[in-house]
Formats: sequence, structure tokens, C-alpha cells
Amino acid sequence: MIKGIVPASLIDWDGNICCVVFTGGCNYRCGFCHNPELIDMNKTESMNEDDILKIIDKKRKWVDGVCITGGEPLIHTEIKQFCGKIKSLGLKIKMDTNGSDPGFLMELIKEKLVDYIAVDIKSPKSKYKEITGVNVDIDAVQKSIDIVMNSGVEYEFRTTFVPDVLKKEDFIEIASWIKGAKRYFIQQFRPVNTYDRKYLEVEPCTIPELEKIRGLIKDNFELCELRNL
Repeated sequence: MIKGIVPASLIDWDGNICCVVFTGGCNYRCGFCHNPELIDMNKTESMNEDDILKIIDKKRKWVDGVCITGGEPLIHTEIKQFCGKIKSLGLKIKMDTNGSDPGFLMELIKEKLVDYIAVDIKSPKSKYKEITGVNVDIDAVQKSIDIVMNSGVEYEFRTTFVPDVLKKEDFIEIASWIKGAKRYFIQQFRPVNTYDRKYLEVEPCTIPELEKIRGLIKDNFELCELRNL
């Protein structure tokens, strides 16, 4: 399940120093994904969970928590037990997810196994199949959004702006979809190490263009910022 770990990161959880644990496998096939080696569960060798926990234990005096990312962490039922072990070390947990499994997400929330949830909103509803390369259950994504927004757990939504894939109008549609959310981030796309190599040729959007889009939608959220600039 676990494919890698960064012992300490200052950029994966705003305001926190965290270990970052990467899980393998994903149920989406986004061409612009920047962790393509993690999409196929069997492409890279898994690490021993006990070894990972030892690394986290050694760092726990210096970090605030653990960010669990992927791939898609919630395709693994055993992630629940892993979260419990991290919690037993006295550390907070940030969970990155695409929102495709609202039932499991609710289970983690109810059992107080997550302290911060980051949900990737890939596109407006109408483009999900095109963007992810699979038949997404958009109702499941909607349930995850509703669960997160009403959970009492700190959270954020974020969308990566890939030119030629998303347009200004798409962000206006997304903003209407998740209007009232606490935090929404527009993430700059970086044409590095993508799942589909054609995206290596895509020029990222300029910062003024990103700012213009942010200006159009920011009033829908308590906080709307740009990221990865």
C-alpha cells in the first residue's frame, strides 16, 4: 500500500510541518497527474508499514502531523488501521482524496481519524469523465463534498488549472458547485513527470491569468488563493 515517505515537509499542509506518506494505486487516470508512478499499484515496490511508522515515530517531536496522499489513499481499507497507529503517536492526520468513496471518508471522520481533509475537484461535473479518463460516480463526489463541508473537520477543495483542459468558465461552474466552502485553491499546473506525456508540452497559465480567475470566483468562498506558483 505505502510506496514512499518524505520525513518532513513544509509545503504539504499549510501552517504545519508534516511527514508525507504516499500510497499506491488510483481509481482515476488523469493525464496531467504528477505522480504517475503511483497510479498503478504494482508499478513500484511497497514499503513495510512498520518501517514507515518507525520513521514517523522518530520525527514526531519535530512534526505536527502526517499527510497521507497518493495515488488515492481511500481505495485501501487498511488505511483506517494505519491512521489509528499514527493517532496513537499523538500526531494529526491530513488526508488527500478525490472524494470517490464518501462512505469510507465518513467512517474516518466519525472515528476521528482525520484532522484535515483536502479534496481534489478535478473539473466541473460535466467534464469529470473527460478529465479523469474513467466513468466517475459524480453523485459519490457530491456526497463527499457535502460530508466534508458539514463535518466540523478542517478542509479544503482544490483544482489544478491545466490550460487546454480547463477554462475560465469551468472555474466559475466549480465555484457555483461548491459555493460556501471555507477554502478553495487554484493550483498551478507544472508540466513535469505527467501520466500522459503530451502534458509535458503544455505551457502553464500565467500568474495574471490565474489572478483574474481568482478574482471572478473568490467571493464564493471564505478563502480563495493560488497555489504552486
